[in-house]
Amino acid sequence: MQRFFFGSLAPTASGISVMGVALLACPMTALAQSASINATQLSVDVAPISITGTRMGGSVSASGNGLSNAPTLPTLSATGATTAGTAFTTVTGATFNYDVSARAADGSTPLAAGAAGAPVGGDFGSQSGRFSAASTGTLAIDAANAASVSAGAAAGTTATAIFSTTMRTGANEAQVRRVATSSNNQATFTAERQGARYQHGGSGLTAVTAGGTLGVATVGVAATPSVSTGGDAASGNGVAFTRTEAVQTGQASATLSNVATAPAYGTTTTTVGGTTPGAITSTNMNTLGVAAGGAGTSSTLSVIQSLTAF
Repeated sequence: MQRFFFGSLAPTASGISVMGVALLACPMTALAQSASINATQLSVDVAPISITGTRMGGSVSASGNGLSNAPTLPTLSATGATTAGTAFTTVTGATFNYDVSARAADGSTPLAAGAAGAPVGGDFGSQSGRFSAASTGTLAIDAANAASVSAGAAAGTTATAIFSTTMRTGANEAQVRRVATSSNNQATFTAERQGARYQHGGSGLTAVTAGGTLGVATVGVAATPSVSTGGDAASGNGVAFTRTEAVQTGQASATLSNVATAPAYGTTTTTVGGTTPGAITSTNMNTLGVAAGGAGTSSTLSVIQSLTAF
């Protein structure tokens, strides 16, 4: 214990006296501060619809050997349209091959905004898209603070539940977060239009009198192949022969649309979105779970603990 005096010295007949007030100093202890916070956060998110279109240019290619004439080959115009070729011919028993392909360019129709499910216009030979459906997800916290959340039966929807508990004092903070997600994947497709092609070749065959080729193709339209007359049988008894023939019809340009249906193109890949998400369950702030869903879904569960000292 310490004593402090505040005052003045004054002379007296018998000496010096101290006038003032004595103060008692004691150490002060800070009041301990602490806080506990429990939080529940639920959300249902629907991914946006995304579509991409790429206009394709025109192209032609041709090769051949062993022909008995000089056929006119398909050509490409400045706008991307293709012209027709003329028929080739061969002599009996010749070793020959003729291979021609063509794809007219896509058109240049401008895009236009459209409502959900309506075409957005344009002609695009390469298309891709990611699609969601209207959400049927649910989320609720009742009067007893019991939480429930579901992604519902719609593609492209994700449900999330976050339970967090935070303990904070003047010296440190401790937090535990439990996070569960359940998602329905989006429906997707990629598609690309193919050009038309005709190929005919062989050896030891009867003569080709009118070889196949490709017709005219205006912008955005597929060329129509024609097939050969002749060259379809061995040229004689006991003659060794080979023969190949191939036809590809090709596709016209398609309108870009914001529906999850791929255009009827020659190369197409699709995935179906999920509709049966895993259920998120909880009984209290310390218990959170999620089940595995059906095809095209994903489920995640994590717990995160942290301690911070100040």
